Amino acid sequence: NTLLLAYAYSPRQNKARLAYTILQDKMEDHDRFDCRPDIVSYNTVLSACASTRSVNQQDESLKIAVDIFRALLQSSKQSQISSQNSQHRQPCETSMDPRRPQASSTTFLHFLKVIRRLPRHRDGATSTTNRAAVLSKTIRIGIRLGLVNHFIVHQAQLGCQSQLEWEVVGGELAEYVKWNKEFDKRSCRNIPKEWTKNARR
Repeated sequence: NTLLLAYAYSPRQNKARLAYTILQDKMEDHDRFDCRPDIVSYNTVLSACASTRSVNQQDESLKIAVDIFRALLQSSKQSQISSQNSQHRQPCETSMDPRRPQASSTTFLHFLKVIRRLPRHRDGATSTTNRAAVLSKTIRIGIRLGLVNHFIVHQAQLGCQSQLEWEVVGGELAEYVKWNKEFDKRSCRNIPKEWTKNARR
C-alpha cells in the first residue's frame, strides 16, 4: 500500500496504470494473504486515477477507475445479499471480507473526483452530459449502500455549476442539501441516517 500511495502522489503521467499493474500482477494473487490488496489498496489506485493530469492518460485512468469501482460494487452487492440472509452479518463496510474488498465512502469520494474531471472529447467539447449522468448514478448507489457523507456531497457539488444542475445530479439528495459554491458540511445535517449509516465521517 505504501508503494501504491507513492504512485498516487507521484507527478508521473502514467501513475494510474503503474499502480493498477502492481495491484493486479503483484498483489491480487499473492501467496501471502496479508500481502493481498485491501480496500485501502483499491482506493489508493482510485486516488491515482483522480489525480492524473495528463490529457493523454485521462482516458486510461477513467477506464481503470470504472473497472475498480464496478468490482468493489459487486463485492458490496454480494455482501448485502449475504447480510439479508443472515441476521448475524453486519452492514457492508463493517463486515468487510479482506479477500473481497467492498466499496467504502472513500471509494465513492475518489470515484466522484475522477468523474467530475472527465476528459474532453477530441473535438474539444466537454462531456458535461455524460459527467452529470454518471455523477447522478454514483450518488444513487451511494445512497442505497448508506455510504453518503459530506465529503461525497462536496465532490458531487464541485461537478455542478448551479442549483439547477445540482438538482439534476443530486436527485433525492438535493432535497436535503442545497447547492452552495462555498460548501459547508453543516448543510448535510438533514441527510437521512439510512443514507449515511455505513459512511466514515
